[in-house]
Amino acid sequence: MIDNVPQDANEQVVCSKRKHWVVFPRHISLPIVLFLAGITQNVWLLSPLLIALLFVFSLIVATTDFKVSKCVLTGEKFVGIGLLEWVKMKKDAHYNGQEIMRDDIEEISLKQDIFQRIFGGATVVVFRKQGSQVKFKDIGDAAALTHQLQSG
Repeated sequence: MIDNVPQDANEQVVCSKRKHWVVFPRHISLPIVLFLAGITQNVWLLSPLLIALLFVFSLIVATTDFKVSKCVLTGEKFVGIGLLEWVKMKKDAHYNGQEIMRDDIEEISLKQDIFQRIFGGATVVVFRKQGSQVKFKDIGDAAALTHQLQSG
């Protein structure tokens, strides 16, 4: 197991990417907008204390998401571990996250929303041969990960 990502003994990690720091502005934007609206318009939709608590909670979620989420590409499979997968792995030792065998990958694409364009992250979308798709959001240096997936 490398970086909490299960793997077989004979597998080597080809590429490993963490989440981009763009998760922070995405998570904390709502409390900031509510606070700024309260100051500038003197219209408090929520109390300042509640906004502060929402900000702290959002910051904790963003930090946890940033620390535990990752995408790992081995010679045989692509594994994505997000915040929810990490929680499931803590509860069930046999759960391996979102695993996609490299043979099952039909196409890979990159998508960027406004936050990702401004700050440099991207969403990696993996299309499987069976027709389903799996999205890995806010990946740092997603272009290198996509290149490794397509070349392998």
